Amino acid sequence: MFGVSFLPRRLLAVSGLLCFSASVVNAALQSGICEDARYENKSRVFIMTDISNEPDDQMSLVRLVTHANEIEIVNIAGVTSTWKNDSIDTPSIFGVLDGYNQVLDSLNSNVPEAGAYPPAKDLISSVVVGHPVYGLAALKQSTLSNASVALINATDASEEPLWVLAWGGANVLAEALNEVKNSRSEDEVASFVKKLRVYSISDQDNSGPWIRYNFPTLFYIVSIHGFSEYSIPTWIGISGEVLRPFDKGGPDTSLVTNEWLQQNIRLGALGSHYLNWSYIMEGDTPSFLGILPNGLNAPEHPEWGGWGGRYILADSSGETNTYSDASDFAIGQNNDTFFSKYASIWRWRQAFQYDFAARMQWSVSADASEANHHPVAVLNGTCGLGALELSYTLGGSVVVDASESWDPDNDDLSFDWFHYREPSMRLEGDIPRVSPNVTFTPLDERGSVVEITPNNNLVSWSKCVVI
Repeated sequence: MFGVSFLPRRLLAVSGLLCFSASVVNAALQSGICEDARYENKSRVFIMTDISNEPDDQMSLVRLVTHANEIEIVNIAGVTSTWKNDSIDTPSIFGVLDGYNQVLDSLNSNVPEAGAYPPAKDLISSVVVGHPVYGLAALKQSTLSNASVALINATDASEEPLWVLAWGGANVLAEALNEVKNSRSEDEVASFVKKLRVYSISDQDNSGPWIRYNFPTLFYIVSIHGFSEYSIPTWIGISGEVLRPFDKGGPDTSLVTNEWLQQNIRLGALGSHYLNWSYIMEGDTPSFLGILPNGLNAPEHPEWGGWGGRYILADSSGETNTYSDASDFAIGQNNDTFFSKYASIWRWRQAFQYDFAARMQWSVSADASEANHHPVAVLNGTCGLGALELSYTLGGSVVVDASESWDPDNDDLSFDWFHYREPSMRLEGDIPRVSPNVTFTPLDERGSVVEITPNNNLVSWSKCVVI
């Protein structure tokens, strides 16, 4: 990873296939350009949670609502799973939403008007429930659950994709798909399925395999492994090394301890609902980390990687659309190099944990001057969070300019440029820290390329794809 400290109007020439710029809080306030970009195209989200089978669902829900201004939470569905197979807990959901309601004004004091948080009543009214039965037994019920009806209606209501995030079992999705298949034409079913995007925290009942078998073209992200083998899936990279040691010396474990969480997350009325973890901190959170509008994530391209991990097609034939675990190369806390699927999440841990801590600080700080806020990354004058495509010819170079980036708190900015190699090339064997066919050259007599470590809390990204 290369870092460059920039002065105003510094340019960077990059040769390579894929590059990202990360602007870390630290430089001069500019014009306010692009401030609203992260709120313009919100992913639509339908949550399925087996909340209260263990603390992590409730912990994930607390984090989720701190992002309620950046995504559209369409419904929150209480569901069953193998761990909670005959009951559904909605009081815990409403408890978190009550905490959200109590801090709503403070949250809104820390964001621009375009990024206003939705009223708590909207989230409360979105809560629905599945049948209190295990897995595919839901298909044998005489009526549809109100959660599956809500899922069908939400999918039909827009041509935009609906992200269905399975924190527990997936039988509400199975119900909805089964109903659509039995009541609509083949073309209508295909149109319905095409609008769905699923991220399942492994398979927690028998619905997932049934869904993927019967609807093979459904966009479906899932770690595929033996049932309940939770030492294997990518998503444990969020914090799982505490209980299931992996990549020793790689992830920063200090950021997921109950001590750190007590100091930085369990703040105020909303933070009071953030429980002490038992097995893993926020095991369900990777399902939505990758669709947040941070400039790094590319929700429609899980193979590009992001906060929620990196996933590639499990079958390259084109006949199925299931994505599963892929490995990333990362430098650990001990300065060793790691190449693992877990690293595709833990490599971003400092960024997403500091992001969460900042949002929880917003929840108790009605005075925005007392809190920290995200820098705004501007790449070649563009505001979009999607990838900026730059044309490249062999042996040539491209110019990438992030000098218009700015910070709303008038903090200084430093820039860390790096080439995210994994999406565009196969890494194996003795992997060099820097790809030999990529060079970074600052077009400024004051510039030099140095390796740096971000030294402050909040990070924003802008990415470019060189074609």
